Amino acid sequence: MKIFSLIMIPLLNLFTNGTTPKTTDPCDCSTEISAAKPGRPFSCDTRKCTVERGKITYFFEFKARGNNKYDVDIKAVSKGAANLVMSSVLTVTDKQSASGEVEVKILQSINEGYRWIPSGSSYVKGIYNTRSGTMSFEASGAMANFSDSRHGYTPTQLVQQLTPPKYDVGYVIKATVAYMILQYPNSMPLSS
Repeated sequence: MKIFSLIMIPLLNLFTNGTTPKTTDPCDCSTEISAAKPGRPFSCDTRKCTVERGKITYFFEFKARGNNKYDVDIKAVSKGAANLVMSSVLTVTDKQSASGEVEVKILQSINEGYRWIPSGSSYVKGIYNTRSGTMSFEASGAMANFSDSRHGYTPTQLVQQLTPPKYDVGYVIKATVAYMILQYPNSMPLSS
């Protein structure tokens, strides 16, 4: 346990920026997610959310840009090395008045050396229907080529585990990022 603390605590500190999100920010992971039913594919504390996929631990955080847009950073720890594996843009589209749906779209982003370039046509989208309380996910463009279902869930189980117990836009955002990490990990290659 002592070795774990000596290694993991400094690595975990790499993923915090010293600020605590506001309780109204969709990035405030301290809401219902931690109290969600056991077996959720992700967990959150007040600073970041965590997804375990095989031997890799992913961390993700958000920063509001305004107009329902957020910057999202996804980091991975594998074999003791921490890497930024994606820095992209996430958008939230509220269609509740028309269809009862809220859409969260995360653009695939490619590392071009010193900067990340988001793709407008390659993304993962989470759709929560506020009328039925159901959630679905879809990939578009090149993102669909990165699918890898070796995460330990059947497709139905994964959607059930990620569907929020009640509507919360922050939860829908986190569930969509977790889905992307679990279902499309090859879109976020680790540095070699």
